[in-house]
Amino acid sequence: MKNMKQAAGLIAAGVMVLALPATEVAGQTPAGAQTWASVAQGLEEERGNEALQRVPPFKVFDNLYYVGVGYTGSWLLTTSDGLILIEAVDQRYADQVARNIRTLGFDPNDVEYLIIGQAHADHLGAAKQFQEEFGARVGMGEADWTFMEETAAAGRLRADAPKRDLVIREGDTLTLGDTTLRFYSTPGHTPGTISYEFPVVDGGTRHTAFVFGGSAPAGGLEAAEQFMASVTRIEQMQDRMEVSVLNHAWQQMDPQFWSRVDRLQARKPGEPHPFVDNARFRAWIQESKAEATKALEAARAEPAGR
Repeated sequence: MKNMKQAAGLIAAGVMVLALPATEVAGQTPAGAQTWASVAQGLEEERGNEALQRVPPFKVFDNLYYVGVGYTGSWLLTTSDGLILIEAVDQRYADQVARNIRTLGFDPNDVEYLIIGQAHADHLGAAKQFQEEFGARVGMGEADWTFMEETAAAGRLRADAPKRDLVIREGDTLTLGDTTLRFYSTPGHTPGTISYEFPVVDGGTRHTAFVFGGSAPAGGLEAAEQFMASVTRIEQMQDRMEVSVLNHAWQQMDPQFWSRVDRLQARKPGEPHPFVDNARFRAWIQESKAEATKALEAARAEPAGR
């Protein structure tokens, strides 16, 4: 883990995250839509609707931008020493990530790291491109590298697999310039799901953001038990988590996500930031625990040997 531990810069108390020069992209909505919220259901469900899914990128915090598509999240985190990409969408929309980064005024060649929370095709579709074309280091949980490789070898991945690169383990940190990500092993959705926290900045005020790498428990008793343990563990951190950074902007993960975007783009000076919402983070914990409980009950009710 030498590469993961080497810092490209140091964080000093009170140092602001440097937002690199970028074209402001605000007030835009998907083609033909009045608001983001008006097309929220379609963004979640119409996954093959390219005209709808190829949404324009937008700024969320001074150092965090949405560069994904409607169905699958991807986020650009800016630091004082380069860019970090969070998630890499479905491969059919892989080109959209680089296009969105350029639209914002950034250069995909400045993406130093791509972090993937789960080894499913709709989260690593652009990974090979960013690894080979733009030279980004790709990081995933140790068990998910193996899971991805086995899935690809069996012909079931539905995406071009990146080469094994950064192996992220429990407790690792990654520092680029003035920004540090702290990682947690949170299996249950995939064998090596990782979650992590990092700072976001709004007008000089820092907030703690959290990415949950999974979304729901995978099938089977072991996965349900792992998922429950992972969510219960995250619950111990809930007091300090202010911002949920979603890998899917789904109702199940945050029913207000797209209305938050509408409120953000209409926000006036002095108004609270709509994505800073500890209460929503706490609600998500309880909803996820309820989902895990149902999965556990269903798995335990399965006849032995099935």
